[in-house]
Order: sequence, then C-alpha cells, then structure tokens
Amino acid sequence: MKKVQKVVAGAVALLSGLGFMACDGEKNVMVISREAGSGTRSAFEEIVKKDGVKLQDATLLDEVEIVSTTGAVISKVETNKTAIGYVSFSSVSDSVKTLKINGVEATADNVQNGSYPIKRPFLLLTSTQYALSPVAQDFYNYCMSVESKDEIEREGCIETNREEFTYTTTAASITGTVKLEGSTSMTDIMTALIGEYKKVQPNVTVEATYNGSSNGRSAVQKDTSGNTIGLASASKADAAYVEHTLCLDAIAVIVNKACVVENIRVEALFDIYTGTITKFSTISD
Repeated sequence: MKKVQKVVAGAVALLSGLGFMACDGEKNVMVISREAGSGTRSAFEEIVKKDGVKLQDATLLDEVEIVSTTGAVISKVETNKTAIGYVSFSSVSDSVKTLKINGVEATADNVQNGSYPIKRPFLLLTSTQYALSPVAQDFYNYCMSVESKDEIEREGCIETNREEFTYTTTAASITGTVKLEGSTSMTDIMTALIGEYKKVQPNVTVEATYNGSSNGRSAVQKDTSGNTIGLASASKADAAYVEHTLCLDAIAVIVNKACVVENIRVEALFDIYTGTITKFSTISD
C-alpha cells in the first residue's frame, strides 16, 4: 500500500512540475476582464483572436469577473491563485507574475521590435470643434516634446517615432487650469508627466480624472472651453476629436505568483476568455 502511495505521490509531483497541476490544483480559472468602455479591454479583445475571430466578436464565458480599474485587476490576481487578467504593462507590480505571450516577454524592446503581440497606444485626445486653450496647449506641448521622453521610459512605456520638438515656453510664465479625463491605465504615466510639468509651470493646475477611455472621449466631445484633453488607451476614431499617440504600452497578461504557468499562446487566451479552456492544466505551449 505504501509503495502505491509513493508511486501516486511521485506521479502527482511529476505532473505538477510539468504544469498539469498548475495554479492551486484543478480548480477552474478565475477569468478577470475590464468593463465595457475600457481602452485596455478594447485593445485586448481586438488583438486576441483564434482562427481569424477576434475576442471582441466572440462571447465571453458567463463566469467572467468584470472590474472597473487596473488596480482592481491586480488586486484580484494577487489574492486568488487561479486568477488570470490583463493590465497595462506600465502598471504591473511585483505582487503578480507576468506571462510570456507566444514565448515573448513583455518588454519595451520587444514592443518596439514587434515581437510582443499585445500592445496598444496611449493617446491624448483633442477636440476638432474647439482649439485648445493656451494653458491646455502648453501642457499638451510639454507631453509631446522631447522633454517627456525620459519620464515616459521611466514609467515603463515605449517611445514612438513621433515628430520630435523641444518645449520652449518660459518657466513659470503660464497660469490656468487643464482638465484631463479618461484611461485608468494612463494614471501612472500622466501623474508622472504632471509632476514634471509642475516643476516648470508651478502656476498651472492640472485636474486629472481617471475613469476609463470612453469617458475621456465623451469629455472631449462635450468640452466647449478648450481646457480638456482626453486620455484613451485604445484607438477609436471619431470626427469629434483627434488622437495623438503619446507612447506605446504593452498589455501584460498576469497570474498569481504561485502559478507555475510561465507562457501562454494568444489562441489559449481566446479559449480561456470564451470558456473553452477552464483549467490551467490544459494549457500547452
């Protein structure tokens, strides 16, 4: 009897080492997604596809947990051994584990060279109906200038090949209020840029509301003062605004640190979010 027990225990250990008992045994995967209107969700569901079908055109499994912020996704994954979710790479902390996608790590170099497949732009939105006010234009100029590059890279975002120009406004010469509204994924990068801008223009107040990309688009469409700049983390063209690419961001797929899975293919992500795959043990490289 003891010999049989040892054989069974050895088989379990072997399967576990191979990933067949991954992430808290054979419990079902806790699938976490963002709310409708989230730029991160829009980009993720646009890119993740199988057999030519995009996730946005498929039906998510009934048990998917919908959360409204980047922080909520990270918290869910951090505290649940079977959880999987997706967030801006620039927001990932060491409290969770980032999976390789198709064997490629989410890094700035891999986004720039095109090998990491799940990436999207961080966008500043400006109205086509009303010109930016002088103070909003100045803040926009700072964000899009070469002076912002170091901060963008420090925050884990990726510079693009946009036209470079130097911010030339005299220090402390601008006053007024700028309103930013939109993507929760852009919280860290915009907070950092606001902090650096305030060092140059201390008399400018920047009021930022991070409530989702759809709200960023709506805010620009409704604004008549020219003081509002929208924030969006996925492209959605509209005649009411212009999309300006601030930088690029990888969308990281995250799991609990206890999970033994290290890599996942895009097609397997599709299957997880549509309910075809319900256990980590059935994922293969």
